[in-house]
Amino acid sequence: MSPPRPARARAPHPPCARPALLSCAALLSCAAPLSCGESPQVRLQVPLWVAGGAHAPAAEGPALTRAALAFGPLYLCAGAQAGELCEAARLEWLDAAPVDALDPAPVEVGALRGLSGVARSWMYDLGISSQLDRDAPHTLDAARALGGSAALAGEWRVGGEAVARFEVTLRAEPGAGTERGVPQVRKGLSEPFERDVRPGDVLTARFDPAALTVGLTARALLEGADCAGALSPPPESPESPESPDSPETPESTLARCGGVWRVRPDSVAARQLTLNLIGGARPRFKWSRAAHPL
Repeated sequence: MSPPRPARARAPHPPCARPALLSCAALLSCAAPLSCGESPQVRLQVPLWVAGGAHAPAAEGPALTRAALAFGPLYLCAGAQAGELCEAARLEWLDAAPVDALDPAPVEVGALRGLSGVARSWMYDLGISSQLDRDAPHTLDAARALGGSAALAGEWRVGGEAVARFEVTLRAEPGAGTERGVPQVRKGLSEPFERDVRPGDVLTARFDPAALTVGLTARALLEGADCAGALSPPPESPESPESPDSPETPESTLARCGGVWRVRPDSVAARQLTLNLIGGARPRFKWSRAAHPL
């Protein structure tokens, strides 16, 4: 059963008015002879798969044990630059689905619907999308289940050993001043993407979990953490007293934090992770002609 279409069009609008994002199928339903690009074109559905990547954590620093993302909706555009210039989506998937970024096995989550032809750019949201007829962003079920756009958990390692755990939930949503109705994550001009989409094509979006924690430091985690929980086994020796001027380290906070750092969403660490989610952890899109992507 297809998910309900998010209300992206300006409401109300004349029958053939062009909203910020209008599918080719919708354009063809208008009485005027509009074209969406190359011809001949056919209506089609493109199976959409998602996958994570293998994660080999370093001996020092963060090692993810959970990386659940909400991915979607997704739009493919005929123009080379997605965003406000994409007045008509070549293909669109209006749902969102959870992605396990630590699992490299592809999972089918739905299908892009639209028309055949060349797609040169993409744009998507992370389970929370801006709507033209709503003041507040719309949260889809995949993000609602995670409590946001992503739920991350991991260990902080020193010398190859876990000295603490951290947990954080991220919300990637449009900020004040951003154009309403335009997805947050868009293909850059330097990112290659072009496909003459035809029946039988399959699209896979593969996420790299290592990109999620780039630039994350122990100090940022500590400064943004509310402490709870405990390591198993708990540390045997009590924390040694330190002067107020002594900098905290992962080892020195074991007793104070009980081994788990729950990172506040308004902290520097959470902002860094959210920036990574939007700007750094963008998926690698791969086209194939197989019924099941490799």
